[in-house]
Amino acid sequence: MNDLQSLKQQIQETGFSAEAKRVLLEILDKALVAGGKLSPDDKKKLLNIIQLEVDKNEAEADASDQVAASLERFVQDLDIATETAERRTDHLSKQAGEEAKNLEEDINSATTAH
Repeated sequence: MNDLQSLKQQIQETGFSAEAKRVLLEILDKALVAGGKLSPDDKKKLLNIIQLEVDKNEAEADASDQVAASLERFVQDLDIATETAERRTDHLSKQAGEEAKNLEEDINSATTAH
C-alpha cells in the first residue's frame, strides 16, 4: 500500500467531520489518479483541512472539559446546599418538637389547674 492509500485509510478512521473527510479523500483520489503525486496546492489544502479539524477537535475537547468542570462545581454546590438544607430541617424539626412539648406542657398545666 503506497503512502497516499495509507493516508486515505487513516483519514477514514479519524473523527474528522464527514465534509472534511470527503474533501480530503477527493484530494487524495485526485493525487492517486495523477500518479501518486500531490500538487503543492493540494498538499497545502490537505494540511490546512487537517489542521482545521485538529483545532476544531481540540476546541471541542476544551469545551467538554469546561462543561465537565462546571457540572462538577454545580454538583459540589448542590451537595453543600443539600447539607445546609438538611441541617436547617433538623434544626427546625428539633425546634418544632420542643415547641410542641412546651405547648403540651402548657396545656397539661392549664387543664390540671382548673
